[in-house]
Amino acid sequence: MTPEDRLDPLKAVPAMARHMRDLIDKYDGDELTAALAYNQGEGPLGAPQVSAMRAGDFSKLSAHHHRTCR
Repeated sequence: MTPEDRLDPLKAVPAMARHMRDLIDKYDGDELTAALAYNQGEGPLGAPQVSAMRAGDFSKLSAHHHRTCR
């Protein structure tokens, strides 16, 4: 997918749906954890939150992504 494709809903929406399906499969059908991984990412910022979610430690989940977008 090219950066321009992300602006095309006919390409972006199916790609997002495939990515969500992959995450749901990865997290054994746990849609909430998959949504967290989708929104926060699975990298250095999101991985600790995904781990906390899977462990049931909701106190470690942040309400906002820590990266600033500019």
